[in-house]
Amino acid sequence: MSDGYIVVNRYYTDSGTEYAIRRLIEEGQKQSIELEVIKSGAVGYEYYGNGREEMFYLEGCKFAFSKKPPPILFFDKDTKFASAVERHGHRVINQSCAIEICNDKIATYSALSGSKIKTPDTLVSPLIYDVNDGEDMGFLALVEGRLEYPIVVKENVGSQGRQVYLAKDRAELKTLNKKLRHIPHHYQRYYGNSAQCGGDIRVYVVGGKARISVRRTNTADFRGNVCLGATVVKLDDNEAKAYEAVAVKASKRLKLDYCAVDFADYEGEPILLEVNSNAYFESVEKACGANIAREIICLLKKFKKLNTG
Repeated sequence: MSDGYIVVNRYYTDSGTEYAIRRLIEEGQKQSIELEVIKSGAVGYEYYGNGREEMFYLEGCKFAFSKKPPPILFFDKDTKFASAVERHGHRVINQSCAIEICNDKIATYSALSGSKIKTPDTLVSPLIYDVNDGEDMGFLALVEGRLEYPIVVKENVGSQGRQVYLAKDRAELKTLNKKLRHIPHHYQRYYGNSAQCGGDIRVYVVGGKARISVRRTNTADFRGNVCLGATVVKLDDNEAKAYEAVAVKASKRLKLDYCAVDFADYEGEPILLEVNSNAYFESVEKACGANIAREIICLLKKFKKLNTG
């Protein structure tokens, strides 16, 4: 039986995922941890034996369901699959409930409400059923009245900056509103120094401790994603302290074992933008000398020991 599993999505992979898998296996071997990679499968509910039971459909692999099942590193967002294996006793890193909250930016803000963690000024688009065209100039007037141009427009669910847009004027705001009106989305105050230069502060938290903080800078785009051209440098330790304190607080509030917390790079004030439960770590390891993979393996060993000890 494996010491643990790495679950990835069956239908999507990229260089960031492949790097994470390779490094986790490598660090696991250094610590005598054997990891098996599997792709998330279908979950079914069928009548079997004396009642309806939960069934897994996986190609080429079967989970070792036992009295002491090994932990799972879950590098996917299929929370239905994650919660199913949790019900069979596996400790999932991160837990399904935490992944589900982080997968929706508004759910994240809602979960952090009352925590005194500052988030951007935000207006959430009302629910518009597809039987209605949803045109509402009154709502756009509200957005303009509360937020100054440029205005950040985000789909509630998205990754790698692909569902994040910038409206520089009313014409662009109307175009984005029309494009997204039947997709859950929201509008935020822009905290960048210019619409042409973007970036953020990212803090990696593993096991309730901040491991490294970096500044991501993009001279070609307002978004700070590395896949969109941003560069990464390690943040000065003194400057990092304020961000790290908030990042750790957010990770504990959201019950995350491992995450990357993104902040606006704005006048040294920690304004939390989002929390990533499935964050890539290739750039921070290569550019800044961090060893996030090792910290994650140490966390897996901790849960494995708790389950077998």
